Amino acid sequence: MTVKIKLREVSLTIDGDYQSSEPMTHDYPGSEESFEVERVTTVSGDDIMGLVENDLAGIEELALEAIHDQQDGEEAENEERRREDRRAS
Repeated sequence: MTVKIKLREVSLTIDGDYQSSEPMTHDYPGSEESFEVERVTTVSGDDIMGLVENDLAGIEELALEAIHDQQDGEEAENEERRREDRRAS
């Protein structure tokens, strides 16, 4: 998955592996959501993974926030479409 974040006012593109959370059941402990950074690039495409290795935990947190924001935006758009469809019928 690719997300865009700002780290110290610098826009970055983050490529990584996103795993959504899984609910706990009586025979499965569940799991928390996670994002594992695989690549960090600047808007010009320069790979700066080596320069931000000490910030990966913070970058992963920002990436999860960006994913949540994107999901919230999609949910709001879907709700608006449903309202418009109800008005049209």
